[in-house]
Amino acid sequence: MSKKIIITNFGALTVMQAVQYIVPLIVLPYLVRVVGPAKFGIISFAQAIAYYFALLPDIGTNLYAPREIALIKESKKGLSVFVSGILMVKILVLILTLLLYMAMISFVPQFKKEFLVFLFSTGYIIGESFIPVWFFQGIEKMVNITVGIFIIRILGLISIFAFIRQASDYVYVPLVNSIALIIGVFFMYSRIFFREGIRPKMTSLKILGKIISESLPLFASNVFRNLHIGMNVVVLGFFTSNTVVGYYSAAERLVKVGMGILVQVSHVFYPYTSRMLKISREEGVISMRKGFIAGMLLSVLATIFVITYADVIVSVMFGGDFTQSITLLRILGMLFLITGLSNILGMQVLLPLGKRKMFMQPVIWGFILHLVLVSFLVPWMQSVGAAIAFVSAQVAVALWMSYLVQKLSLGIVTGATGMKVTGLALGLGVFSLVSWMIGLNSLMSMGIFCTLYIFLVLVLRIVDLKTCSIVT
Repeated sequence: MSKKIIITNFGALTVMQAVQYIVPLIVLPYLVRVVGPAKFGIISFAQAIAYYFALLPDIGTNLYAPREIALIKESKKGLSVFVSGILMVKILVLILTLLLYMAMISFVPQFKKEFLVFLFSTGYIIGESFIPVWFFQGIEKMVNITVGIFIIRILGLISIFAFIRQASDYVYVPLVNSIALIIGVFFMYSRIFFREGIRPKMTSLKILGKIISESLPLFASNVFRNLHIGMNVVVLGFFTSNTVVGYYSAAERLVKVGMGILVQVSHVFYPYTSRMLKISREEGVISMRKGFIAGMLLSVLATIFVITYADVIVSVMFGGDFTQSITLLRILGMLFLITGLSNILGMQVLLPLGKRKMFMQPVIWGFILHLVLVSFLVPWMQSVGAAIAFVSAQVAVALWMSYLVQKLSLGIVTGATGMKVTGLALGLGVFSLVSWMIGLNSLMSMGIFCTLYIFLVLVLRIVDLKTCSIVT
């Protein structure tokens, strides 16, 4: 894959994540003012529960399929058989998932009180289960996903402004978002079947068994990895007030905007590195080094920026009613660097090398640590405790991932690379501290911060302007 394709895919994925998260943030100030913080907390709680159920039909295929598709994408027949197998497995598991979900919201008192909100959230489970990121990632045409996500978010945005007019309309928020999601998913599959020439095929039990057996090790790691994302909202929903959930959800959604963009570095390099390793181990390691540096460039910037300007960000995005989200945003802002590192090491190193079980171990134990910490800290510190638990667990995952990659002796992080990234972080960190100590105007400080970042990237020779490439 050429540099042009890498840049195109990363650009498409970046736009996708920007649209996927920024559009809801445009709606959020309006939505909170109409339904109130407490009702917003209920909506967030229901969405987090539905998101958990949407993880089940994946059964690990979102991590398993891209690599397999990248290796067989030149064969339309083979690709059609494989895609049909993936979809068949997803449909079977989805049916069981929906039956379980309906039983839960019908009998558990916590959910029965807001039955319509949870019922209308069923569309999240259906839509999220079938978003074909795995297919377009594998054939390295992420623009199709970008267009689909754009359709979903724009339809959702228009629907919220059109149909949510008073506090009692909060029950319809998940309904209009679900409808928009399903329409967008239909568009994406129309591209798969009509533009990419994929035809549904009868899939043998042998192929289905192979898909399930090879996906399941990744399923566990994917579930545990993603349970981190919604766990705090769910625990807060059970043990605190809806208003507290609303404050925490606001901060978490802001972090997700940046995290979604950072994760795209891994998504772009994952199939590319897999193919380079097939050519030679040396080519694969070079790809890993570039992916690491690209990820760190964005992670360091996002972490220091969010921690430094959290008060300004919250004020601009949500107004004065969300001041309690500032501290939460500063704590969660550390995830850009911590989770960014573990994503890079996991998806750009361990998975392309086929080290699936090795990838799974720290993720599972990180989830267990998160569960223990959040169970202890939420009753004591509420939303702040939830944020601390999340960050602490991710630190453990990142350290474990680093240890495992170091044992492989690949030489991904050289001494020079480490010095460059450290110099970038120190430069930005020192400026932020000085800016805070002298009380520099926030707008001026942001401008200098961004200028300094570009200056340091060039002076430290992290990026070569002549070739527009990362210096390894």
